[in-house]
Amino acid sequence: MDLRSIVTVGKETDVHQLARQFSQEVFAADDLIEALDITHRNSPDLIIFDHRFTPDCIKKFLSVASKNCEIHIVIIGSDENDSHFPEKFIEAGANHYLR
Repeated sequence: MDLRSIVTVGKETDVHQLARQFSQEVFAADDLIEALDITHRNSPDLIIFDHRFTPDCIKKFLSVASKNCEIHIVIIGSDENDSHFPEKFIEAGANHYLR
């Protein structure tokens, strides 16, 4: 799978390195505001969030970002005991949840 561009949101370098396997153009955002800015400028094919973000954060992000483009969201969960179940992220609008 080769994607034109991917945005990674969070501070996990592993997530950014994973994105590099699928696209040469990978943008890194530390927070939702920066991710929205990058998304509006570049219309990425995929946005990957690390485990720091809650389902409510995803829902808020999508309510603003999806007005301008169709967005495919993937959440990378942690191996630790997640306080949020994958179903909650899917309900919030994420397309996939990976551990």
